[in-house]
Formats: sequence, structure tokens, C-alpha cells
Amino acid sequence: MTLRQINYVKLSLALVWIFTSILLIAKLMLVADKGGIHVKQWGLLNKGTSSRTMLRSSKKLHSSSKTVNEDFTPVIIVAYPRSGSTLLGNIVQKSTDVFYVFEPLWALHEHFFNNTSAIRGHNLEFRRRRPSMTMKYEADTIFRAWLTCNTSTLVAKEYRVYKNFLPLGLKTNAATSECLDSIDHPICRAILRRECLKSKIRVIKTIRTPIDWLYNLMEEFPTLKILHLVRDPRATANSLWHFDFCGAEDYVVNKERYVKCLQYLCEKMDDDVLSFRIMKEKYKERVHRIYFEDLAMNPNATSRKLYETLGIHHDKEIENYVHMMTNAKEDSVRPLGTYRKNSRLEIDKWKEQLSDSALYTIQTLCHYSMKNLGYKTIYY
Repeated sequence: MTLRQINYVKLSLALVWIFTSILLIAKLMLVADKGGIHVKQWGLLNKGTSSRTMLRSSKKLHSSSKTVNEDFTPVIIVAYPRSGSTLLGNIVQKSTDVFYVFEPLWALHEHFFNNTSAIRGHNLEFRRRRPSMTMKYEADTIFRAWLTCNTSTLVAKEYRVYKNFLPLGLKTNAATSECLDSIDHPICRAILRRECLKSKIRVIKTIRTPIDWLYNLMEEFPTLKILHLVRDPRATANSLWHFDFCGAEDYVVNKERYVKCLQYLCEKMDDDVLSFRIMKEKYKERVHRIYFEDLAMNPNATSRKLYETLGIHHDKEIENYVHMMTNAKEDSVRPLGTYRKNSRLEIDKWKEQLSDSALYTIQTLCHYSMKNLGYKTIYY
């Protein structure tokens, strides 16, 4: 064999080896991507973790696909600040059938509204600016990703996940605390995806979404249900003032700021009341309204009816949990606290705490919503 022939054989073998390697890498990436793990991100491992360990871990997580619940029910809770949405969300997620996501649009709002304090729950008048279609598109993308357990889409942009809120979901907390305390890590994403996929009910709770933003998702997900949580605007306004969510501790001193805050609240409620009516006519039993007052007055009866609506079992453990939150030893003092000594007292507390001037302002701004939701105006 001549030297030229030997070089030709060596070159052919080298090309075959390169081609085979490329095919192998492509196959690995395809398999990993189906499980929500990207091979190209394996470099995010800690120094003490080998690629072999990662591959073994990812294979183990992929093997859990047998637990995937393809016949799931997506649910979106649409509510308002200080309306009892955290309480409702905690009751819903107590069921082991539920995968619950707390306020997934928080980071998106922060991104679109230039990191103003309005995005942190305060100074709501800043949020009266009309969001762009880009923001609505991103909101759809985030909701769709959570409902389909597509964790790769969620981490693709930093404003699609707010990590500090993940601990407020029982399963999102368990998934992120079991790994490296970061949803960016491939193993963490895979665990989160696994918990989501095997859940019968997937629930999103949001106070940052107009109901009319959900039309596309209602068409895309034929089993999607909307729960519209409402509370007397006067009680909501009183709670907003109490926790300084409007950035106006004193109504007399900061009346203009407080009024703008309430105007945003009332305009959103007005829009949602109209959108709810239209959606109810079209989607019938897929759209439901829940009154905070019912939940506070009859917690277990209301939660039992809620569970029935979602098609999940309401057992003694759930009943005890609801009783513990609504008949606690003491009231929670944190803004997101849900424990109350007597939840019934929360219904009319505003009657003793709102000034006549503040009451008049709220009833004027929220007249349409109050009338259509059945809340009676107080006349002097």
C-alpha cells in the first residue's frame, strides 16, 4: 500500500469518527431536550459534579415520564391586591392533586415597568399605563409554559420566573429546594417539570392579569377554568391602605395618590366584570366567580364547593387546614399572611376603619363594579 493510500484511509477513518460523534451528540441533545434538560447547559454543574453523574440523574428523571398526567385541568385564578387570593390559593394547593404557581407575572411587570416600586405591590397608580401587546404575548407565553410544564421556556428569559415566589407554592418550593435552589439548573428544572407533569390540576394565581387577556388560552386549552375572585372594593381599599400598598399612609395628606391607586383598582374590576359576563355566556361552566365574603363567612363550605368545581376530593385534612387558617390563635401581620383568629371579622372591618371621605371616594370610583357584583352603597 502506498503512502498516498495510507493517508487516504486515515482521512476516511477520521471523517467517519467525526460524523459519528456529531450524530451521537445530536441524539443526546434530542433525548435530553424532551425532558426539559439541555445538554449544552450541563456546564452549569458544580465543580464536584461530573457529566456522568448529571447524565445518570437526568436519565432517572426522564424515567419518571410514566407518572405524567396527560388528562390534566388547567386553572387560572384572577384576583386583585388584598382580595384574599393568597388564602384561596393556599386552600387550593393543599390538595396533593394540585400544582400551584404564585404570581408568575411579577418579574414580567418589573421588567416592563422599569423596576418602579409599583411592581413590588406599591404605588398602583404607576401601573395604570396600558401594557403593550408585547407584554400580553409574554404573559401568554409564561402561562402556557407553566400549564404545559415547559420549564425550558420559563428560564429562556430572566423575567419569566421570579424565584423568590417559588417557595409560596408547595410543589414549586419542594422542587427548587431539593436541588440547587435555582430553577436555572438542569436538574432543578427537571424536578420541577416532573412535579408539574404528574399533577392532575395545574393552578396559576394572578392579580396582574385582565380577564380579557385569557381568551386565547381558553381556546387553546379546552378544559381551562377561570376562577374570578372578588371582594368588596371598600374592604380591598381599606386593606390596601392598612398595608400601605398605595404608598399613601395618610389618606388626608396623600389623597391624590390614594385616589389614583383606587382608580386603577376600580377600572380593572370594571373591565373584568364585563369580560367575565361575556366569557360566562360563551364558556358556561368553565368560568366561575368566588366571593371573598363567602370564603370568610363559611370557609369549609366554600372550599368544599370549590374543590367540587375543580373535580378534586375535599377530605378531613383539607377541612382541618381551612379551619386552622380561619380560626387561628392570632392574626398574621405579614402582607401575605393568611391566618385569622376569626375570618368573619374581615368582612366588615372597613366599616369601622374607613373615613367618610375615603368611603365616598371608593363608592364613587367603584360604583359600576359594586352594583354589578351586588355590593350595596352606603348613603349618608
